Amino acid sequence: MFKAILLSCCLTVLFVPSVFASTAQRSPLVVTISASAATYSKSSDLKLDVSLRNESSEPLSVFGRLLFGGSGGLILTITDATGKAISTPLLLDEQVPPTVLQYATSYVVLQPQHYLGTTLVQPVKDLFARSGTYRITVKYLSPVPRRYFSGGKSFARENGIIQSNSVTVHIE
Repeated sequence: MFKAILLSCCLTVLFVPSVFASTAQRSPLVVTISASAATYSKSSDLKLDVSLRNESSEPLSVFGRLLFGGSGGLILTITDATGKAISTPLLLDEQVPPTVLQYATSYVVLQPQHYLGTTLVQPVKDLFARSGTYRITVKYLSPVPRRYFSGGKSFARENGIIQSNSVTVHIE
């Protein structure tokens, strides 16, 4: 009997944590980026498409302006071939005017599997100081606290940061 209880306790210790780990909540919102090309010259423009997609089975409200910079919601991260984050010559920091938060027209309801997107078009020379291979990712942190959303499910600042896939570009 003692062996059966001991075996039961051991199995509980081994399997219960894996059950809880597998039931971790996934974000209803997914950030995706894509670049218009894999290789760019220093004299060209980088075109980066960024989208927020509702992966849940219910409508989801999001702030309707996708702006780059810590205050705007989309945080661009560029790393070199060694994985080291680089600072760009250009500071991207668009800000949300506080007055727009009160207007219902500032928000978008994304139906399941629908997305909201924007495109960043910047001269390569403004983002990359030298030639090389770089990895680009975008993090999204809603610039709007939950109290500004009206009813229904929403993705607000309190939901935290979500990170996109990464794209690799080569700068000649």
